[in-house]
Order: sequence, then C-alpha cells, then structure tokens
Amino acid sequence: MNTGEMRQVLVDHADGTKSPGRTRSQQVQGLLDLAEQLQGILVPVAPNANYRRRLHGDLILEAQRRELEPEPSVFQQHRKGILIGAAALGSAASVVGAIIAFFLRRRGGATHVAAR
Repeated sequence: MNTGEMRQVLVDHADGTKSPGRTRSQQVQGLLDLAEQLQGILVPVAPNANYRRRLHGDLILEAQRRELEPEPSVFQQHRKGILIGAAALGSAASVVGAIIAFFLRRRGGATHVAAR
C-alpha cells in the first residue's frame, strides 16, 4: 500500500472516529506517527524450518487418523436432534394428558369421595 492509499484509509478512519478537540489532520498525523513507530518496532518473522516440518508432519498424521476413524452412525450424527425431539414429544404428551384429565374431571363432576 503506498503512502497516498494509506493516508486515504487513515482519513476515512479519522472521519469515522470523532475525537473532541482534535482536527482531522491531527488525527491522521497521529495515526501516521503510530504506524511509523510500529513499523520500526515490529520486525517480520519467518518460521523455523524445523517448526514447519513438524507442523506439516502433524497435519498429515491428523488427516490420516481422521480417514481411519469409522463413520459415525446416524444416531451419533443426529443424537442432539433426537434427544430434543424426544423431550418435546414428552412435554407435548404431558400437556395433552393434563388437558384430558381436566376435561374428564369436569365432565364427570366431583365424584371423588375422600376415603377414611
């Protein structure tokens, strides 16, 4: 990114952040100064060849391990959905049972006699 593009990005950023008491040019200059300081402090880092080799080997082994794993069953793939469906069905049955009990008591009248 060249300096002109970077300046435009920073101007757009400064327009989006309204700092009280600071002009847009002050905000842009502050951001440019910060970018220069960061560029002086941060240095590019290349990964160690041993690290890259070890990471590559680990990724290959993990891919091979996953290929050898047995395919999960339909129940294992949809276990959560099945459990949620069963819970919903049980709740619905409970509500239907309560409604039926309510109407049966209401229709039959208060025929319950307390046993002593």
